[in-house]
Amino acid sequence: TLYGFETSVPENKRPLILYIHGGPHSVWPNVYNPFLKVFLENSHRVLNINYTGSIGRGKKFAEAIIGKAGTIEVEQVHNFVQHLIEQKR
Repeated sequence: TLYGFETSVPENKRPLILYIHGGPHSVWPNVYNPFLKVFLENSHRVLNINYTGSIGRGKKFAEAIIGKAGTIEVEQVHNFVQHLIEQKR
């Protein structure tokens, strides 16, 4: 999920916090997080990813990491950050 509030900082100039949490076998629900709120209130964006292998997204999604742990989720985060760069976001 990419979060961000409107501020006086232009959208394409806001710093990005890549929030690395847990391992692939955990899930981050959409809940209020006071730690991340501090960044959001100060013109940052937060990228918080539920990696492939996260629980709660079905058996196929959870099993997709078997034999690929430590690579597939890193590639996914990298690819998404590259996408943001290409889109000037």
